Amino acid sequence: MAHNKQQLFVDEHHNNHQKTNVLGTGGQGIVYRTSDSDIAIKLATIKDSEKPITNKVDIRNFQTKIQNLRLLPIPENINITKPMAMLKDSAGYVMHLLNEMQPFSHFWHNPKAIRKIKNIPGWLEKIPEESAKQLIHYSNTGGLRRRLSGLAKCASILSELHSMGLIYGDISAENVFISKYSESNELWLIDPDNIRFIKGGAKSGVYTPKYAAPELVQHISGGSFETDCHSFAVLTFWILTLNHPFIGDHVINGGADWADDTVRDGDLDEKAYAGLLPWIDDEKDDSNYSDNGLPRSLVLTDKLRGLFQLTFGVGRTTPWKRPTIFHWPKALMEAYDKTLQCIECKMSFYHKDDLKVCPFCGTKINELITVRTYLYDEENNKKKNLQWIFIREVTSNKIKIALPNRIFFPFSNKKFDVPILEMYREESFIVLKKLEIDLDLYYVKGNSKTNWESLDIKNRLSISSLTKGITLIAKENIPMLINIKKSR
Repeated sequence: MAHNKQQLFVDEHHNNHQKTNVLGTGGQGIVYRTSDSDIAIKLATIKDSEKPITNKVDIRNFQTKIQNLRLLPIPENINITKPMAMLKDSAGYVMHLLNEMQPFSHFWHNPKAIRKIKNIPGWLEKIPEESAKQLIHYSNTGGLRRRLSGLAKCASILSELHSMGLIYGDISAENVFISKYSESNELWLIDPDNIRFIKGGAKSGVYTPKYAAPELVQHISGGSFETDCHSFAVLTFWILTLNHPFIGDHVINGGADWADDTVRDGDLDEKAYAGLLPWIDDEKDDSNYSDNGLPRSLVLTDKLRGLFQLTFGVGRTTPWKRPTIFHWPKALMEAYDKTLQCIECKMSFYHKDDLKVCPFCGTKINELITVRTYLYDEENNKKKNLQWIFIREVTSNKIKIALPNRIFFPFSNKKFDVPILEMYREESFIVLKKLEIDLDLYYVKGNSKTNWESLDIKNRLSISSLTKGITLIAKENIPMLINIKKSR
């Protein structure tokens, strides 16, 4: 469809907006950039079409829907773009533009991105050129590490909505935006149109094809917490592995048997998206298995695979058995904190004790900083029950690491990424600097529980080496013991 780039729209405050290129599309509308670099407009579209709504009754219904959206208890500080102003005489609204951000869909390779890749590095010379370029694009867009971090933040936003009794309703790669540049990890959801409380007895709902839960596609029920969780799991699996969880060999090959009457039975792709076929890694039914995409052993942890199995296995037909959205941020950040990034090929991968070289290009793994957090039994001066593992590579003898909230406190879906302690090298010393003023954090100089040194924001703690390791104690409601060690 050709989009009119010069069309002007007037909002309820009599401001003019000239739409330009398409920023993103979803199940219900199209988001456009405008001639104002800070502003975007969303135009609602007719169902199953990219044509804007023009019927006056439908426009009025859409405007009423958005007015009702404004009354919902959506937290002010949540990273979801909200309508700034309604458009007059159009089914649409004005919103702040997310500068220097791009949709999650950029994580997938496309012809334009592939054409930009001219040189194939030596470690990829033995595999087909198309597959090599897909891996290069995966690396160029942040690799496994950036994907895990972005998905965890997306799950965090959704968990905040769910905790308020609200559902998002239309999760897709076009509705999730992440910073263009790797040094920034900001993430936003751009399409709030379908945020609402659950409607009891509903038999239909809005969704983007390929992401919707089976009960939505089959018109068994409307949107729910469970349908949000299914869509998020589809997005997560697809982004990490580069393969849709329901498009397996059975679908790709047009059926398991050449004699199958696939025409009479309907389109296999549509059946797969509707949840009428098993997912590709189903433990109880391998009829639609596929090893396409990246090897799951390289991009998924055991915990993530378990969440996918529950969501797409038993959860395919029994929605209430799917993991809730509250399970996902922690599982994704646990995976993220166990990743290393190769200094040569820039691919990221999971650390294993027996892994000495990058599994992609064979480059030797450099020194590592490993942080292990335990519950602390203050009365008996003992650590117990490992709570968290955080591992980062050290390159060129440089150390500059921000240790986040999740290392010092029980995991919080809202605060897991807040930096608490900064660790960096200064001359011949390792410097620890507390960033959270209110945290009671102590450096343990010996084994005695009385031999502690307060780590105060007003003075820096300098340590000669991390080779033998150091111990910190965070004394909050639940005391934690943190071991930090440098190793090869």
